[in-house]
Amino acid sequence: MAEVTQAQIEEQLATYVDPYLERDLVSTKCVKDISVDGDSASVSVVLGFPASGYHAELAEKLKGLVESIDGINTAKVDVSTKVSAHSAQKGVKHI
Repeated sequence: MAEVTQAQIEEQLATYVDPYLERDLVSTKCVKDISVDGDSASVSVVLGFPASGYHAELAEKLKGLVESIDGINTAKVDVSTKVSAHSAQKGVKHI
């Protein structure tokens, strides 16, 4: 059996549409790292909005997707949040 590639995992993850973003996590660049070691895979997802109560649920869904790929027996999915502040608009005068 051929070894599973990062591209195959990314393709599988792209089938999941996040209910909050209403887009897949790959196109929104939330998937930060994918590694494959034999029949094990590891995925790192970083959300750009506060969602700590959603991390476990999302990790389980993505774990199931990755483990459904032929050749992957175990998957580890880490979900975290990194909210970054946006810069202020230039030229706005305070009253």
